[in-house]
Amino acid sequence: LDYLVCEVSSFQLESTYCFKPHISVILNIAEDHIDRHKNMENYKFSKSHEWVKEEGNNVVKIGLSDYAQSELGDIVYVNLPEVGAKVEMGAAFTDVESVKAVSEVFSPVTGTITAINEELTDSPELINNAPYDAWIIEVEVSEAEELMTEEQYAEFCKQ
Repeated sequence: LDYLVCEVSSFQLESTYCFKPHISVILNIAEDHIDRHKNMENYKFSKSHEWVKEEGNNVVKIGLSDYAQSELGDIVYVNLPEVGAKVEMGAAFTDVESVKAVSEVFSPVTGTITAINEELTDSPELINNAPYDAWIIEVEVSEAEELMTEEQYAEFCKQ
């Protein structure tokens, strides 16, 4: 075997090659993807498959988990809410349209939307391509539900 093409499923790779006998590895991984993977402890997960990332000062970003986006399939539209709108824990704050269905997205927190990810208007597929970078809303939180760690969420998804 002259070379082996290696894949790392949690990263987007341009190229990865392992050569013999020199055993050199070429990885073209964006630094932010590496940092994100190392900092998954900053992410918490709801039972309805949204992630929450604390940004400080009682502000969080909310998006869809990798599990959710893979179950939905190719996302083609995100109905973004308005900045200033109130979100309620357990209530839908938006919906996303995929090739399979239209699905509601539920808020794991109560609070006020302080920002929306406008990139999703023109590029909803960002959720499929990098679900933990493609946040949907930013919220100033007044109350939050009990959320799962990455390990707890992985176990929950196996059920």
